[in-house]
Amino acid sequence: MLWVIGLALWVLLYKESNNIEAVGTSLFAVGGAVWAFIQISRTINNSSGHRRMFWKWLNRGIAANGAANSIWLAAALLGISAFPPSLSDVLWLVSYFLFLCALLYQLFIASREPVISIHVFNVSVFMIVTTAIIGHFFTALALELFDYSIVNSVMNLSFLLINITLLFAAGYLVYLLKATRDIVVVCILIAAFGFQSIGDFHAAYLEIVGVTVSPGNFNDVFWLAAIILIGVAAAYEKIEIWETNWMIRKDLKQPFIFFPAAGSTLLILFTMNSYDWRINILSASIGIILLLFVGRNYIMNKKNSNLIQEYRHLAYYDSLTGIYNRTSFKINVDKAVALARKEQTELSLLLFDIDRFKAINDSLGHHVGDEVLMESAYRLKNDLPYDIYRLGGMSLSSWWKMPVKTKLWKLQPW
Repeated sequence: MLWVIGLALWVLLYKESNNIEAVGTSLFAVGGAVWAFIQISRTINNSSGHRRMFWKWLNRGIAANGAANSIWLAAALLGISAFPPSLSDVLWLVSYFLFLCALLYQLFIASREPVISIHVFNVSVFMIVTTAIIGHFFTALALELFDYSIVNSVMNLSFLLINITLLFAAGYLVYLLKATRDIVVVCILIAAFGFQSIGDFHAAYLEIVGVTVSPGNFNDVFWLAAIILIGVAAAYEKIEIWETNWMIRKDLKQPFIFFPAAGSTLLILFTMNSYDWRINILSASIGIILLLFVGRNYIMNKKNSNLIQEYRHLAYYDSLTGIYNRTSFKINVDKAVALARKEQTELSLLLFDIDRFKAINDSLGHHVGDEVLMESAYRLKNDLPYDIYRLGGMSLSSWWKMPVKTKLWKLQPW
């Protein structure tokens, strides 16, 4: 915060001296990028799994941002006026793209679909619709502002497009997350991308009214605040990391059809508006076919979602008794041990078995044995306020040989 306030004061004090103002703002920007890079690097060293890869993508974006600001600093020291598309503009665009890759990577991991991540698909639909709208309404204006240079126009419109997509993807990720700490981290990133968007949209407004955007502008305060906030998110994440992956809500009904349907409808409306609402048999047929595709996609995704839920239940629950199975036990016992280690507490484990169960199967049949197992599981599940697992005939000696990281529990007799 002090660093951002310092830049704001620098801009106010030296607004009459363009060169000094440009050098100072570039120094503040490079310093902020270096600080954020260090914070994220420490978080990467303390994390693992998908969480580590997420911060690696963000750190690459910070590195690209710092390189772009270093070019501005060199240009200010040498008295060279940068002009788009300069190398710094390209690096800034690369940094935005890398930030987006970090969010898309996390959304892809959150989905766990066998073919394509539905969350990445939804963000892609949003990007296509937003690109079409921005291109339809602002391409002519951008070409006029940049002397009909296609490269300059595409680059500047890309900044606006990626900013909007960053805010959408980060907000979508908050919708999926379960742990409060993870939500706070992403909310800080949303604030960072918000400041970044304010700076970019204000810079676009200045270009429209004929003001040249250069180092030393007050937009640099918003851009610096964005970089600092990304570093703050990393510092907050680094305080306490004991989960290797982001915790995603399991009870969430994925909106398979909402974004494709809403995007398609919006594009149809804009297309009809561009043709002054003149409808002919071709446009009507395209609309009907599009609705058929959307309906079919909804039905297929609904069936796939139900199958995935069934397979997930079979993977972690015993098919006979309905309680947790051995796979769930191996996963949850590691988490419980990690939590006990963090809180410096002991963990109790109760292991028991049904005596003479083989005699029941041999004398009365396996179907009666199954009834005994189901009734035993029902009573335990309803009478004990603990997680109940069926290990499938696993003895105490074989369980004790399992490769569990740390044994912080004590065995209690039944």
